[in-house]
Amino acid sequence: MIRIITICTLIVLSLWSGSFSAQSGSSTVLKIVLHPVQTIELSAMDQNVNLTYKTKQDYSQGVSLNRDNHLKVYSTGGYVVNVRTLDAKLKSAGSDAYINAGDITLTASKGSASGSDSFTTVPVQLSSADTAFITSATGTSSSSYSVTYAAKGEDAFINHYSTGQDPTVYSTEVLYSILPH
Repeated sequence: MIRIITICTLIVLSLWSGSFSAQSGSSTVLKIVLHPVQTIELSAMDQNVNLTYKTKQDYSQGVSLNRDNHLKVYSTGGYVVNVRTLDAKLKSAGSDAYINAGDITLTASKGSASGSDSFTTVPVQLSSADTAFITSATGTSSSSYSVTYAAKGEDAFINHYSTGQDPTVYSTEVLYSILPH
C-alpha cells in the first residue's frame, strides 16, 4: 500500500511540476505592404502656356516657350509620363478654322529638382493619343522636368488670323498622366 501511495504521489508531483515548466513561444508574421504610388503635378504658375506670334520672324521661324520645372513627379518605382491633347485640333472661338495639335512639339529636360538622373525623353508631336514623353526605370521622390513647347514656323499659320479677333486664339487642353513602368 505504501508503494501505491508513493507511486501515486510521484505521478501527481510529476504532473504538477510539468505545469511549472516554460511555456512555448508564439510568433507573428510582419509584412510591409507596398502599393505603387505615382503623382504628377504641374507647376502652379504654369496653368496656361501661350505661344504668341507677333512678328514676321515668329511666323517664319516658329515660336517656343520653355517652362522651367513644369512637371513634378513622385513615383515608388519606374514610371512613364504620357502626354496628349483633349482634342487633335486647336480651335478658335467663333471660327471653323483649326490648327493641328501635331504642329506643336514638346521637349523635356531635367529640372532643378531631380531625384532621378536616369530617365529618357523624346520630343513629342502633340496628338489626342497618349504618347510616352518621359520614361524612368527607377522611382523618385522629387524629380522635376522642364518642358519646351514649340510651334511651327515656315508661315504654317499665315492664314489662321481671323479679322475681327485681335488676337485670334486657338486652344486645346494638354493632359499629362503617369503610369508604372
